Amino acid sequence: MNTRIKLSIEDALELPMEDGLSILSPKQSNSYYYKIPSKWLENGNLDKERVEKLFEDIYGPNWRFGNDDGSRYKVLTHEIICLDENNQEWKSSFHCYIINEEGKIQRIKSEDF
Repeated sequence: MNTRIKLSIEDALELPMEDGLSILSPKQSNSYYYKIPSKWLENGNLDKERVEKLFEDIYGPNWRFGNDDGSRYKVLTHEIICLDENNQEWKSSFHCYIINEEGKIQRIKSEDF
């Protein structure tokens, strides 16, 4: 059994400066839609490890350590909500995914969501 969730993220690209400080690019907001195994949810929430798996899928496996140029994405806020069957806002999204029981994430077309 699968559950549909929406992951909303507000993030910014952190850029290193020569003086050792860093600046943030303008923040962006994006939404990602996942069909996840229902057993991943506990009281309507995902545990930290599973949220981290979603972030790794979006930003890359070493996203917390940054890129070769010293830049890295910084998640400012995130929210996960369970979607009921009547909610079809994902129909216009390019960010639809399904996660199998083993945790493998696969991108799918919105019409297959």
